[in-house]
Amino acid sequence: MNQAVKDDLVMNIEQTLDIKASPEKVFEGLIRHLCDMEGEPGKPRLKPKMERKPGGRWYRDLGDESGHLWGFIQSIKPPTLLEIFGPLMMSYPVAGHMIIRLAPTSGGTGTGRSRRRPPGLRLRLGVRRNLRGHVRRRRTARPRRARRHAR
Repeated sequence: MNQAVKDDLVMNIEQTLDIKASPEKVFEGLIRHLCDMEGEPGKPRLKPKMERKPGGRWYRDLGDESGHLWGFIQSIKPPTLLEIFGPLMMSYPVAGHMIIRLAPTSGGTGTGRSRRRPPGLRLRLGVRRNLRGHVRRRRTARPRRARRHAR
């Protein structure tokens, strides 16, 4: 399989941030964020649940035996590693993979995040647009949290 075909089958998103806080605080903040996220404008916040153990689920419980499975915890090593695989909020049968690594730095914590998933053209464009909007909203929201600086 040539590289152009592979590029069409897999989309990689990589992001690196420096955060002025300890790895422990960043890890707990990350878990809180993954379990209390913004939904679409004008709609209620998403409140997924996470079972913090290998094989644990990350899912949205709608009650009455209804909900959405977003992924499974593949690896968790607080406060340095969280690895999730599964559909990652996509509503069709796919295998996505997200790794978040945290490491202490002289100014706080360095983070590395990567996501790997099969794209469609619409998904590629939507993820880029949503990621830009998410980063923009996070920069302007909740000023009490540590400021993040992209490398």
